[in-house]
Amino acid sequence: GTSGMHIKVRFQMIVFRPSVKEVLTGIVVAMDSEGIRVSLKFFHDIYISKDDMAHPSVYNPEKEVWTWSFDEDTKLDIELNEVIRVRVRAIEFAKAVPAQKLINKEYEPPLKIIGTIAGTGLGALHWWQENNEVDDEEVGDVNMDKEDSEDVKIGGGMEVDTES
Repeated sequence: GTSGMHIKVRFQMIVFRPSVKEVLTGIVVAMDSEGIRVSLKFFHDIYISKDDMAHPSVYNPEKEVWTWSFDEDTKLDIELNEVIRVRVRAIEFAKAVPAQKLINKEYEPPLKIIGTIAGTGLGALHWWQENNEVDDEEVGDVNMDKEDSEDVKIGGGMEVDTES
């Protein structure tokens, strides 16, 4: 025979590739004067630039919060670890770079989502919920925002048997 080896492999896999206009629910993990970074627990490269905030919004560096002025009397904050809804505006894939060129180079994520919170129902969940309670199970939800579509939840896995 041959000296080849065959091994049966079982694994779980989740595939994540949102579409433009999908609405994601995540947690604010970082912010500065340029914008906000959001995590879905399993994916951490969602970026909202200052231009994609609800208008008018300003960053307060002392309090480290973004504030949306809904009207003259209503100011709504987004803080670190806050649960927010983000609409996917664009998806960017990094160019493949040979390993030698990665030495001493700043990390660039292979997939980067550009989002917006400018729109009804987007932004901090507590802005839109009457009871201001946020269910931890909502974080990581992916909702299609297209006609005749249903909510889609990311989760679970898929078993793959390589010996079929």
